[in-house]
Amino acid sequence: MTKWFQGLDQIGTDQTYPISDWNPKDCGPIDIVIDDNGQWFHEQSPIGRPALKALFAKLLWREGTDYFIKTPVEKMRILVKDAPFVATSMRNGPEGLIITTNFQDEVLVTKQNPIVLGPEDRGFVAYIDVRFGLEARFSRALCHELADLLIIDNNDPQRLFVPSGSKLIELGTRAQNP
Repeated sequence: MTKWFQGLDQIGTDQTYPISDWNPKDCGPIDIVIDDNGQWFHEQSPIGRPALKALFAKLLWREGTDYFIKTPVEKMRILVKDAPFVATSMRNGPEGLIITTNFQDEVLVTKQNPIVLGPEDRGFVAYIDVRFGLEARFSRALCHELADLLIIDNNDPQRLFVPSGSKLIELGTRAQNP
């Protein structure tokens, strides 16, 4: 795996990177999978090092339906079965509803970045965009918390809202193939 990640020695896990400015060559696929539960695997073995997963999470990139780990010098396609992140907690304060992911990303729920519901055939599943089109899927426990917050429009029961600070934000629906 080391030959694929040259250039990572210049990168730390405690910072953000200008990943949108990088235009590395596409080096094809690498056998990294993020499963439906947000678990990371390399060659079918769990990646156990939290710092390595945190670094890879900072280097995730999405183009259409393809996901990549992107460094300044190369990008490798990986498989994401549903969403690369898991929304694990939320808190509502004066600034609004903030969702926290399994990698400690914090996302403010806004009209421009609402919580979206998955297709009905998947049950009650919610997502939010974290960055660059990379989504976090709400954990089952967080979906239950979200359900308790929902406000139904009396005139149109199909419309659902969630309080975010002093505003009500309408939930959206996720595209069938994100």
